[in-house]
Order: sequence, then structure tokens, then C-alpha cells
Amino acid sequence: MAGDNFFIVIEGLDGAGKTGIARQLFSTLSQTHQDHVALTYEPHDPSAAGMYIRNALTKRIKVSPLSLALAFALNRADHIDQMIEPFYSAGSEPRIVICDRYVMSSLVYQSTGGLSMEDIEGLNRWARQPDLTLFLNVSPHQCYARLRNRPADRELFEKNLVERADKYQAAVQLLRGKGENIVEIDANPGFNDVFAAVLSAIQDQAPDWLRIQQPLLLDVEESNADDDFDISEAELYAWVNALSHDQLEEPAPQHLNWLFKAYLLDLGFAWGERLTWTPAPAHILFFQLPTGLEQRGIALVSKGKQQTDIATKIVQDLRDRAIGRDSAYPGYDFIILLDKAQFEPLVRFDRDNSLQHGLAPQVQIVTQQTLFDWLRNR
Repeated sequence: MAGDNFFIVIEGLDGAGKTGIARQLFSTLSQTHQDHVALTYEPHDPSAAGMYIRNALTKRIKVSPLSLALAFALNRADHIDQMIEPFYSAGSEPRIVICDRYVMSSLVYQSTGGLSMEDIEGLNRWARQPDLTLFLNVSPHQCYARLRNRPADRELFEKNLVERADKYQAAVQLLRGKGENIVEIDANPGFNDVFAAVLSAIQDQAPDWLRIQQPLLLDVEESNADDDFDISEAELYAWVNALSHDQLEEPAPQHLNWLFKAYLLDLGFAWGERLTWTPAPAHILFFQLPTGLEQRGIALVSKGKQQTDIATKIVQDLRDRAIGRDSAYPGYDFIILLDKAQFEPLVRFDRDNSLQHGLAPQVQIVTQQTLFDWLRNR
């Protein structure tokens, strides 16, 4: 059924709005295609070399342009092999993958230090070609204005946007010459206008089986309810025991959080205080081993679906915070992330000790399906 699947890539400058558009598109297409839609991103942190790339982008390690280009090519190969292709082949119905960045970004960002776009294209020539690439074309001035609203931890590539804009145009021409279907979207207006243009482009280019239900876009901000774990254990278990099937058809974000907490408590974890140093909803977890030793970890909630990259950022924050601290600084053995996807992703994180501060905490992903399976079997 591979020919019946559809692969959509979202590209554009830093600040073009790729991630917001990709997440809204995933939400919209999920209304009509349910769990036959997947949202992913590159660089893909759980895939091979993911932590290495993220450390390079955040300037935690210094790497050569060639090393970084090879790392991106390896990361993409593993991402395709371990996530994209298995998702496409998981059933007989056609499926949709939406990817935030892909080969075009590599042509733009890795063609430096003596490497040409043709060199980078050669490294990635085997990569699956998108069925539709949506290039969000936005002025560098607009991008800079949007980037000023981001947190201070800028990544390596969020600079020299005028030069990057020119390189994107060159990359568009190169990939079109290779037969790639690229549609340019004016991304200078507000979010709703840009998203409407994205949906229009998909309707023009997509196969007949791909159906779109027009969303009502009132507010693209996340709900504050994603942060709500304020419920006692007695109240929580009473609520879980009274759950009906209808309540699980389209659970509210707050209810998924409560299920996540109940699931962890049922597995024997003790729920601790809220962590205030990360913007993501996160709480300390404790687990008593049979030997009597206690492990310390973090329960972390993504604010949307398919956001496993935030676990990687938390790992890096933990390691950076440990630098220069004394032995009393609390370490963390594990992270359990609630990713509000409707299917079970294949997730593997590199265990990276390149900064010589010990192994990164183990990361486990819990999905909506994980929670529903637990409810059925408890």
C-alpha cells in the first residue's frame, strides 16, 4: 500500500511557523483519519545520532560541518527505517506522515564549510521523497520579530536569516529539478490565514482518499488545563473507577493528565512536587527498588502530540544544571513522558555521556493508547 500513503513535509526559515502549522495540520487531519496520521520532526532526537545533533545545535559540543552533515544523514536514515516506514506499513488503510523539516533543511543548513548543496543532496539521495513539500516563505524581518518572543536558549541556526532565505530559494530550485513537488505558502500573514493556505494547497495536491474537515480556529494557544494535576489520590481513584466509555472517546487534556498520574501510581511510583525550572508540566517521581534503594525521576507532560523532543531538552537541562553543582544536587534516573499521540511510537533515545557527567536519564514514552490499555486490564 506504500503508493497509497502520503508524505507531507513542512519547511521554512527559523521563525516561519513550521512547528505550529505542523501540529495544527496533524490535529485537523486526525479528525478525519484518526490514528492513520503521524506527526514527526527532524532532527529526530530518538533516532540514531539524535542527542549528538541536539548537543551540536545547542553548542554543547563542537563538530565539523562534515561530521554534522553525516550525523543528519544517519539520523534521517534511522528515522525513516524505525519510524516512518513502519508507520506506513502498519495497516492496510492509507496513512499520512507530516514531518517538520526534512532534506531541504539539510541542503540549507549543512551546505557550509566547503560542502555544497549537491554534496548534501548526494548524502541524502536515498531518502524517501515527499509527496508534497510545503515551503513557508516568510521575510527574514518577520522571522526575527517572531524569534524575539522565543526563550533565550537559541539554537545554532537561528541567525543570518537573510543569507538563509537565499539558500532556501536555491534549495527549492535544486529539489524541484529532482522532481520534488514543492508548493510555496506566503507565511507572512497571521496563523489562521497561513493555515488556510496550507489546507488549500493540500486539497489541490492530495489523493482523493485524503479528506479534510475544515477546523474552527479560534485560538492556537494550548489550554492551561494541560498543567492540572491538583487532585488527591482518593479523588483520583474514585474518578478512574467511575469512568465511562463515552468519556474516553475524546478525553480532555486534564483527564489524560489524571489518567497518567493514576497509571504511574498504580505501577508503584510515588508522586512528588512540581518542578518549577521547566516550562513543561513536570513532577518528581520516586520509586522504591526491592533492594531498598530509592530511584528519583520525572513525570513529564507534552503540551501537544508527538513532542518527544521536549524530553531531550529536559535531559540537557538536567545535565547543564548539574555542571558546577556539589554532590548534594539531586540527580534523576529516569523520565516518563506523556506524549498525547493515539498510536504507540517506536522510540529509542541515545544514552550519551559525551559531556562526562554520567549517562543521561532513561526516557520512557507513555501514549494515550498505553493509558487505555492499562484501564482495560486493571
